[in-house]
Amino acid sequence: MADSFVERHAVLVADDEEDVRFLLSRLLGDVGYEVHLAEDGLEALERIDADRPDLMILDLMMPGLDGWGVLKRLESHPNPPIVVLLTARGDPESFARGLRAGAAAYVTKPFRFHELIATVQGLLASDGKSRPMHSERRREPRRPHAAEVRVYGRDDTPLALGQCLDLSHGGLKVHLGMKLNEGFPVSVAFELAHDTPAARIDGLVKWCHPVAQGYAHGLSFTTLTPETARKVEALLGVE
Repeated sequence: MADSFVERHAVLVADDEEDVRFLLSRLLGDVGYEVHLAEDGLEALERIDADRPDLMILDLMMPGLDGWGVLKRLESHPNPPIVVLLTARGDPESFARGLRAGAAAYVTKPFRFHELIATVQGLLASDGKSRPMHSERRREPRRPHAAEVRVYGRDDTPLALGQCLDLSHGGLKVHLGMKLNEGFPVSVAFELAHDTPAARIDGLVKWCHPVAQGYAHGLSFTTLTPETARKVEALLGVE
């Protein structure tokens, strides 16, 4: 029987709350990841050098060196992990600041288990061990970006809830539980924050192929109003 975890990835969880570390350790371990833990920013940096994780789930609000301080230190790191920010703050300003600082995704507390796992799996599958250096990611206009989206079809009919994995000014990559054919017109709503109206953008399906948990789709934007263009730039971290 083949080993299911030949390509086993290492994930570092940096959070000052013991129950969060325990929960994420069990959750990530159950789906096959090698999990390392850190309870503050300084220990997180030590674990990055010692364990070389592929991805780090980083709490922003920690005593001592917080998550922002860790991101700042990683700017000069020769091989930083992919960073998923974990925080109770979901405002667009913090979201954009995190992306500018080099993070790939933003998950708000309280998080849903399937959302967090889908975020981690999607980022590792699309980026993996050959990911570019931190400074190169900041210059690249297309960013790995995990966020929940709602997809609508003709006549504004709700079609599916999906996971955006990659975003640019011209379109996005999204995982859905259903298959949409090439050329199908859709509208995508980005859930920016609980108190912020969603960014709604029209697009077309450019390609589709099956993945482990549904179908990956490439969508191109067909209409960008000045308002939605500003929201896309905020998500991309463009100042």
